[in-house]
Amino acid sequence: MMQAARQQALGYVRALPAEEPQSLFVLVVDVGYCIDVYSNFAGVGDSFVPFPDQARFRLPLAALADEGTRLLLRQVWLEPRELDPSRRDARVTRELAGYLAGVSAQLERAGHPAETVAQFLMRCLFTMFSEDVGLIPKASFTGMLRTYSTPELREFLPDALRGLWATMDTGGFSPDLKARLRRFNGKLFHDATALPLTADQMALLLKTAEADWTEVEPAIFGLG
Repeated sequence: MMQAARQQALGYVRALPAEEPQSLFVLVVDVGYCIDVYSNFAGVGDSFVPFPDQARFRLPLAALADEGTRLLLRQVWLEPRELDPSRRDARVTRELAGYLAGVSAQLERAGHPAETVAQFLMRCLFTMFSEDVGLIPKASFTGMLRTYSTPELREFLPDALRGLWATMDTGGFSPDLKARLRRFNGKLFHDATALPLTADQMALLLKTAEADWTEVEPAIFGLG
């Protein structure tokens, strides 16, 4: 029934006059049960796909009790382009690049060579990405940074990072992450240098780690 209703809705889209603005969303409603959400940010004909993905496009009616769901539907009607994943990814990437630029500038002013700083931050970035895509346990690296951000432990952060990255280079058990890690090849973590951080630098790095790295554009891995 929902598929038939979707095809009917797409028929309405195809019947719109050519001068009408491009439709970005199609909502298919089973009254009293659910709302199916489809998007077409590519602007290609009537190629509407499940939004945000195949697993989450169906909103049960009970989900309307959630503020996040209501905000999503509000944006569908009032700010549909703000939901474009490419725009969101670019916005998140710019924000994180700003944090990293702040850390980089401070470390270079402290006398660390630019190449050393760039490689250090690249290892941090890739480790953040790894926890968000499940290559290492979820939230494990962020939790580690949070632990070592305290005044009494911050001086030990470089040692902890070197230990973690040495384990990622070879594979094995990481005491700080409390997990057995696979081996990461490519030499990124081979003989890895870790730099000491001030409280301000630690705060910026932690903000960066707390972001969702699945929403970050791959170009950020070319920083430095």
